Amino acid sequence: MWQIFSGRKSFADPVVGNYRLNRLGLHLGRIWLADRMLAGRRRLLGLNLSSAHLQTLKKDGIVVIHNFLPDDIYQQLKQQSLALMEQVDNEYPVLNHGDRGFGPKRQFKGGFDRFDGGSLNRFYDMPEQGIFAHWLNEPRLRSLVSLGAGNRFDNRFRLYRLRHGDEGDNPDNQRLAHKDTFHSSIKMWFSLSDVTLDDGPFCYAAGTHRMTRQRRQWEYQRSLHAARNNLGGAFRISEEDIRELFGAELKPYPVPENTLVLADVRGFHCRGNAVAGRERLSIYGSYRPTPFKPLP
Repeated sequence: MWQIFSGRKSFADPVVGNYRLNRLGLHLGRIWLADRMLAGRRRLLGLNLSSAHLQTLKKDGIVVIHNFLPDDIYQQLKQQSLALMEQVDNEYPVLNHGDRGFGPKRQFKGGFDRFDGGSLNRFYDMPEQGIFAHWLNEPRLRSLVSLGAGNRFDNRFRLYRLRHGDEGDNPDNQRLAHKDTFHSSIKMWFSLSDVTLDDGPFCYAAGTHRMTRQRRQWEYQRSLHAARNNLGGAFRISEEDIRELFGAELKPYPVPENTLVLADVRGFHCRGNAVAGRERLSIYGSYRPTPFKPLP
């Protein structure tokens, strides 16, 4: 029964996915308890709980901050990031193994590749010295990430290149609207290049991270369906259902470079449609806390 108090989300798990327990409300109970634990950890962090950015994150599930770094600092960070990425790319050219769907990690010295259909995700290890230390010590970044996840700040950042594939040849399942987890978790992208609509921007339905009555009902019904069919826990949803059930719109977020986009990916989101071959360059971070731990 320990799985109940872990971060496990797959309904293929014999306990998490037990149909009888979920009929009795197991899934909803885990959501409720995880939210209580998150609120408690945030209070214990001793940070400013009334900050405007945190209030926006709690209300909308997404925060967008333009001109996040001073221009001189940003230009140094961008130049050194692109130089590192180019060096790694020259040493370890991308190899397309023809993976379909959610592909496996393929490690190389200095990072790893993973494909979503035909779309490449290349992650590069990010140094902690020099200009990168300035990024890691940026006060607003540390505060927002810590409060968003209810965790003490640690370095979970990588440099990131997203290269879009051809949807007609090998579809990218990240373009289907979904939630990541049953509890709040944070993903963020700090753009090192302009992101236009052609570049497949991050798309998010603001407010859908909140456990409203409608969202709880939806979660309950989906938990029963997933338990019957041994499905994963990253439930998918159509744009029409987002609109009709929750009164929200799945909105793309094209942004200029030097913009921070941070989202609670319990809310419904996806990768936007893109022109094949276009790229997004960013610093990427993912913070998925252990949902039931009492201390940050």
